[in-house]
Amino acid sequence: MTWTDLDRRQLAELCAEHDRMMAEASEPIRSPPVGETDDAGLVYKEYDNSAPAPAPEDDDGFGEAYPAFDDLMKGICKFVIAWCREQLAPRDERITKLEAQVEVLLTLLGNRNQGSDSNKAAAEIDLPDWRRKDVA
Repeated sequence: MTWTDLDRRQLAELCAEHDRMMAEASEPIRSPPVGETDDAGLVYKEYDNSAPAPAPEDDDGFGEAYPAFDDLMKGICKFVIAWCREQLAPRDERITKLEAQVEVLLTLLGNRNQGSDSNKAAAEIDLPDWRRKDVA
């Protein structure tokens, strides 16, 4: 895009208007001295803003007393443990029931195998030999 003389003139006018507005905005706003009141009955005071006000001794900058980090961590840990226990309780109940069922099944299988050769048959399982015989 090329700039024409008209574009340049409009840009110069806009820049001049901007400069004028910035000069108006930079004029200092006068506040009445201490003791002088305005129509609303307000008293203006001037402060030295170069140094911040000292914080109270027990305040850590958050505006209110805040617990120590160790106390926060202990509270969070207690919550997480209680929440996990609550969430895992149904799973633990199912596991307990399944463990009882496995015990019953093992007992039944043990009684069935007692009538055969011996307890050795229940403990050992003979697997087929899948290896090739002619491999060196």
